[in-house]
Amino acid sequence: MAWTIPTTWLQDQQMTEDVLNQQVRDNMNFLSTQLRTADAQLMTCLAAFAYSAGQGNAAGGADTALTSYNVTVPAGYLSQPGDVIVFRHTWVTSADANTKTWKVKIGSAAAQTLIAVTTASLPVFSILAIRYRTASTASVVGAFVTGNSRPIYLTFTGLNWAADQVVTWYAAGTAANAVLLTDMSVDSEKCVAGVTV
Repeated sequence: MAWTIPTTWLQDQQMTEDVLNQQVRDNMNFLSTQLRTADAQLMTCLAAFAYSAGQGNAAGGADTALTSYNVTVPAGYLSQPGDVIVFRHTWVTSADANTKTWKVKIGSAAAQTLIAVTTASLPVFSILAIRYRTASTASVVGAFVTGNSRPIYLTFTGLNWAADQVVTWYAAGTAANAVLLTDMSVDSEKCVAGVTV
């Protein structure tokens, strides 16, 4: 559900059921799930998770989708340049020193690597911002805070922000549960006055 700019009513303008539902009901429903502040920021929680120990990628070197960690960005939620969703994660790596890799996938775009580490038993905090660039592209900017911290910048193409876009997290390792996802919160900061520059 998207925000509809309120109509400036004219004298003797006819009100229909559809117009009233859009202008009153739909906009009130939208506002009930958003925090709208004076500086035109919208804040909401798309999803929040907490998991017990042992939940992570399966054994083997191939990437394994952490399917229960999918987050759906609703159609039209990001609708103009500058709109952004911020993901915050807490990760833990297994005790072995083998390489562990994290990847992210948005919609039908190919998965891209965020980071690969070889440190054992490493707690990792990551913060990633997925930003709408055009109707079919996005950028991911952020950082992994680890012993070898690094900034992240990725670009994704072939998206369709007018439809639901699923963000999927992947992990790879050479042992069972090589990468564990202990907690994840997904909250958004959406600018409603984004512009193209």
